[in-house]
Amino acid sequence: MSKICNMMVVATLVFGICAALPANASTAEEQLASTAPIMKGHIVALCFSDYISTLGPKMEWDKPVLVAFNEKELHLAFVIFSDRDRRETIDEAKKEMDRFRNLLVDILSMVNPSFGLSLHENDLAISYLNENVNLGIQFKDGAYVIE
Repeated sequence: MSKICNMMVVATLVFGICAALPANASTAEEQLASTAPIMKGHIVALCFSDYISTLGPKMEWDKPVLVAFNEKELHLAFVIFSDRDRRETIDEAKKEMDRFRNLLVDILSMVNPSFGLSLHENDLAISYLNENVNLGIQFKDGAYVIE
């Protein structure tokens, strides 16, 4: 799978370098083909997203996860969305976050060597949201924080 991730990186960089168009591009095609600055964090976030969607079901993970690179704080942010129909307690949400963190350990072991990184769980911002009960939990610096 790291070959797929590496191909995505190369394709993204090639398109980013080769598709330069004037800044005043007006058609949808020109706008989509224009270049934009991209950081390694953006590409790593895409890779994490692919790994989660591919490996998650094999590891009994079925919740949607949004992965993004936070340019201001320079870290990867993971937002787990609970099932819409469930009204989870804080303890149930923590249990789900623990399951996700176990999945991340495996994914980190694949992503780190692919990109020459040394990311650890403490380098990631993990949030869990349940809109039914206005529940928001973050995992920061090894502890849960209720929002």
